[in-house]
Amino acid sequence: MGESLILGRFKKPFDIKDLPKFPGYAAMIGPGIVWAGLSQGSGELIWWPYMIAKYGVFFLSWLIFYASLQYWINLEIARYTMATGEGIFEGFHRVHRIYGWAMFIMSMIVMLWVGGYVASGATALAALTNFPAGWDAAGQTRFWAEIAIIVVWIIFILGPVAY
Repeated sequence: MGESLILGRFKKPFDIKDLPKFPGYAAMIGPGIVWAGLSQGSGELIWWPYMIAKYGVFFLSWLIFYASLQYWINLEIARYTMATGEGIFEGFHRVHRIYGWAMFIMSMIVMLWVGGYVASGATALAALTNFPAGWDAAGQTRFWAEIAIIVVWIIFILGPVAY
């Protein structure tokens, strides 16, 4: 009785789906490099050198542990999605509705940083191309940031498979 109140969504069975066919190693190199760069390169390149410079080499030992931990978390998320056909947030909702929403909200808070990455890339493109001509630097940066967001949005919406 208590299990049905707290963990009631476990009673809904998984749909049985076939695993997608492996597209080959050559097709996996591009997305794999992007995924590795996103998961291992975002905070590690910024925060770890800062922490080591400010607090000492002691924190360098934590880098190896947390980078390795991040690998296993991403691997298990991918395994869950491949085995069940569900996204990870639906899996969190299976544990409990509140837990699923809490994880989703925390993930969205973390993703607020993506705008900073888009803006930094757009700043570099604006400086390299000086396009659109006649605009100030802030306007050129906003232009390239909007183009980048639109391109990524189109790729996500029109892509046949969520990788």
